[in-house]
Amino acid sequence: MMKTTDSIQISTVKLEARELLNGKWIRTVCVSAILLFSFLTVTYITGLFGTGTSTQIMGFIAGLILQLLYSLLFDGGFLYFLHLYEGQEAAPGNVFALFRMQPDRFLITGLIKSGAGLAASLPLLAARFGYERNPSFWRIFLILWILIGGALLAAFRMAASMTPFLLIEDSSMGPLDALRESFALTKGFRLKLFLLLLSFLPFWLLGAFTAGIGYLWVLPYCMASVTGFRLKLKERTAVS
Repeated sequence: MMKTTDSIQISTVKLEARELLNGKWIRTVCVSAILLFSFLTVTYITGLFGTGTSTQIMGFIAGLILQLLYSLLFDGGFLYFLHLYEGQEAAPGNVFALFRMQPDRFLITGLIKSGAGLAASLPLLAARFGYERNPSFWRIFLILWILIGGALLAAFRMAASMTPFLLIEDSSMGPLDALRESFALTKGFRLKLFLLLLSFLPFWLLGAFTAGIGYLWVLPYCMASVTGFRLKLKERTAVS
């Protein structure tokens, strides 16, 4: 039987994240640097492939593999922030820890999430080939699908957002179990989590004006807030 406490407040989550990071910025910025550099590396390598059909396919496969490997680093970043919240020793090397923690569980989960994104983009691919024959129809279709498909994908992402934490906390949990648990855990809170992430949009925009340097501080602030949100969900749910 589950019982819940008061609602989670976005302002409280962000305030606690700032307090957590206060005085710990040197190591935290190092974590950001590792994640951002890895992301840029994945983007650069993927962009090296040409525009031909065969090279595009190779680029897609290579990009998917690299993105899955990068997701291990990104989820390892959450391990770093979990350690901070729990008062454990946290070091930039935590981002590499998941490569030693049954990484197949995280990779399969990442593959499922990537599959959802690919499924959402398939109608856009169909529109690309049919646009010249009936541009009026496909123009309306694209607008509707961007709104509807984008909303569905965002809802799925929010529902599946707790899987990294669940897999980290329980080494015996499989990918599908983690997804089911994440869906149950976030029920009723997906919009609030989305609004939490949306509240960082001004910071991301400001970071762009600093040639990306500001991202070194925005990224950990965002990740710490998401981690705090996860812990709030954990506190809410008590087994009696």
